[in-house]
Amino acid sequence: MDLDFSEEQTMLVDMVRRLCEDTVPLTALRTLEGREPGYSEVFWSRLSELGITGLWIPEAFGGLELGALEAALVHEQFGRSLAVSPHLASSMLSARLLALAGDASQREHWLPAIAAGSAIVTVAALEPGGGFGADGIQLRAQPVNGGYRLSGTKHFVAFASVAAALLVLARCGDDPEQVIGLLVKPDAEGLSCHMQFNHAGEPCYKVVFENVQVELADVLNEGCPLWDAWSQSMFGSLIPLAARAVGAATCVHEISVAYAREREAFGRPIGGFQSIAH
Repeated sequence: MDLDFSEEQTMLVDMVRRLCEDTVPLTALRTLEGREPGYSEVFWSRLSELGITGLWIPEAFGGLELGALEAALVHEQFGRSLAVSPHLASSMLSARLLALAGDASQREHWLPAIAAGSAIVTVAALEPGGGFGADGIQLRAQPVNGGYRLSGTKHFVAFASVAAALLVLARCGDDPEQVIGLLVKPDAEGLSCHMQFNHAGEPCYKVVFENVQVELADVLNEGCPLWDAWSQSMFGSLIPLAARAVGAATCVHEISVAYAREREAFGRPIGGFQSIAH
């Protein structure tokens, strides 16, 4: 069994690493933390030009239609530079959920725009005091004539301030998995968005819904529960997320080893001391 990367995969890794080194070196991170939009727009533009924003999106919608391995390779390089971008939220998580649960009109409208990087779509799932399971979704989608009315709060919604749409998970019944998905514009009447402090300084937002109206055309899966589709999308996105952590850890190790070889104490490099070597 050949476990080596293909020539195309190796080229992808080299291309993304050079892009990260050129546009989002580690020194750039502090200038982005805690500020809007929270990511390098030049970096995002270059990702779009290279087609990386369409990594998982089917070719029929303008994407590259690559797999989990390619996504992991790309995000490992993001992790090496601690490159913050909407790629995971929009190009991975939201794109996968739209592909699985969106109707033909929704896919034709949103997937090409996500693939081109011209539209950012983010997921509003987490709620204060709630977990990652279906029971954590308590924001209510109340049926009204021609659609739904949303009332509740989401928190730590990534890149909400620059999103063309929020993909909101809401409860439509009392059974645990009676959760539906709705596309909501950030400027919808009754919706407010506030930057939310987090230790990483990433662009996360608290989003409050006060009787926000959503038309049926913006409801995924014809209004039927989509927890299975959401689970597939969420767990699939954990692969590039884990790869990003691996990339960051690898970079930290390289920096630490280099420092231990250069920094001297008592006349010799500190890497020679047993505790540091361990």
